[in-house]
Amino acid sequence: MAKTQTNFTAIGLNICHSWRGAFVAMGCLLLTACSSVPEPTSYYPEHLHHCTQELINFKNQVKQENVTDAQYMWLEKYPHLAFDRFSLSLVDTLSEPQNRAKWLEYTTQKATEQRSVEFSNLSSSQFNLDRLDDCAQKLSSFSQADPIFWQRLLETPPDFPSDYQLWQKIVGVYPIAKIFAQSSIDAEKQRLLQGMKEEHDNPIIQYVPSPQSHSSDPLEFARELKKWLEPENLNTGKMTPPIHWPLLNSTQTKQLLNHFAPSWQVETLSQDDNIGHVTLNKRVKPIIDTTSPTMYSYLSYTRFYGEILVQLNYNVWFPRRSAKSHFDPYAGEFDAVLVRLTLNRNGEPYILDSIHSCGCYHMVFNLDPSLKFSELPPDPEPPLTLTAFPDKKPLAPTITLSAKEHMITQVSWLPVVNAKPITLAPYHQLKRLPVHKENTDNKTKSFFDSNGMLMASARAERWFLWPFGVPSPGTMRITGHHATAFIGERHFDDAFIFEPFFVPPSAPKP
Repeated sequence: MAKTQTNFTAIGLNICHSWRGAFVAMGCLLLTACSSVPEPTSYYPEHLHHCTQELINFKNQVKQENVTDAQYMWLEKYPHLAFDRFSLSLVDTLSEPQNRAKWLEYTTQKATEQRSVEFSNLSSSQFNLDRLDDCAQKLSSFSQADPIFWQRLLETPPDFPSDYQLWQKIVGVYPIAKIFAQSSIDAEKQRLLQGMKEEHDNPIIQYVPSPQSHSSDPLEFARELKKWLEPENLNTGKMTPPIHWPLLNSTQTKQLLNHFAPSWQVETLSQDDNIGHVTLNKRVKPIIDTTSPTMYSYLSYTRFYGEILVQLNYNVWFPRRSAKSHFDPYAGEFDAVLVRLTLNRNGEPYILDSIHSCGCYHMVFNLDPSLKFSELPPDPEPPLTLTAFPDKKPLAPTITLSAKEHMITQVSWLPVVNAKPITLAPYHQLKRLPVHKENTDNKTKSFFDSNGMLMASARAERWFLWPFGVPSPGTMRITGHHATAFIGERHFDDAFIFEPFFVPPSAPKP
């Protein structure tokens, strides 16, 4: 979601005249007034009603205290499950028993993760987490064999909410705003490309994961990884075989994230350019402790031309984005870069893409010479597309970032030496930061609010970029809620995000 300072301010001034007035406001009120009818709370058998009610009551307390974990979507209709865009994209494949089992396992796991975070962040609770988890498992076991559950799911599949606000586009006269924005976005892409070509002589601090993060025997790990990712025996005799899904367990996930953890090279002109550790101060305010560099990681999945591929996500945080001038609407407290490494079915680096944690500056790097970018992507605002082919099969990439803005200027495969160690930590730690007990009854608190936003990072740009439908543009936000385009709509976690930008790959040789 590229941005420029020079033209977007004028856009905001030109499209916000009062002539729309009461007419547009009336239309918006009518749109927002059409609320949906609440869905039935339960259709489970009587002996499980206490479980459904206890899970629903727990969520009601979570909502009352505003400690909802916004990364996943929860519905009262399915109190034991939680959804992301990837899992919901698979609903139309759930006619096969193998697909159903994995899908149910995945959505149950996400609900368990979400519930654990929310339970920890409650100030007090009459609930028992083990009992809640046990109830969720009972409901999942029942759902697995219940034809009514699958029928209802297939007939009315849930829809993950968009991170674009329609009312903002209506009030902001989006069709006009996007005409003014196109040239500015194109110019910003050219600026970023030019920055990758220029020589930089600023001081650089290097960060490298601890030696124990990477496998001591890369070849052995590669063989093991290929076993994890290779398709099962799918010869079911049916016309439509089950979709292959390498659903990894927690141990495999940790090993994989460690093995491919990237190194970082950051041009450093001030304290703002130091990678740090996210924590809370004694006043329970979020801060970045730069004495302890940390990289937050998690695993995700994407769908790519009939295959489900594993993605490794790495997130680093800076104290702020430095101002480039006296008035810089894109500068402010906190800045973060999220890099995602997608592996092919053999466990080799395939695609690398990146955004800032506001959803901005989406870049896609092709890592495989056999993979080709589409010549004319249909997306009205496609990401910046580049190549970064490794000379040989690498352990992990090295990411170079610029000073102040923390833009990617290079993706390389050269080893980093004489570097600061950087700790690898689970991303979910950001959602349950320890609290100083003398200030509150809460044990932990999320870095993000119940809408998934870090409002302490709000930028001045939000005052003139709102017509494009993105809530609080420039504000850092939780994974799962990254809108990555102003013109059109695209989410970083869209299940088929890469397909519009790549030609279908050739079938692998036997």
